[in-house]
Amino acid sequence: MAANSDNKRAHLTMIQGIITRLADKSFVLKGASLTLTSAFLVLAFREDNTEQIKFAILPVVGLWALDALFLHRERLFRRLYDVVRQKRDTSVDFSMDLEEVGRDAPGWLGAMFSRTLLIFHLSVLAVVVATFVWSASPPSPPAP
Repeated sequence: MAANSDNKRAHLTMIQGIITRLADKSFVLKGASLTLTSAFLVLAFREDNTEQIKFAILPVVGLWALDALFLHRERLFRRLYDVVRQKRDTSVDFSMDLEEVGRDAPGWLGAMFSRTLLIFHLSVLAVVVATFVWSASPPSPPAP
């Protein structure tokens, strides 16, 4: 009986480890998004080519999509954790199959437009767009 309980605990620990790694990677992606976007903006202003500011959108959108993928997978593993948690100790099989828990789960796009990701990535995107609009506006004439 104790061995079955240990199996269930080990299975839950494995799933929790995956959830933790996915959350850590999501955090790293957010930092990378800020870093790459800042680098694109600095290069655009350094070379005095404000048309390059448009390219700063690429890392924002690309890393936003990747962040959404990680969040989607994390949510699926949380569902799997809940399923395993409710299993009887004798029926633990160490399966990591997400197909069954993901059937009625919101998809990748649902994760992309979740509140947490929207707040962060739209803020970064807004900074890029505001910088582009500001750089594209004509300079004001000097005061007489």
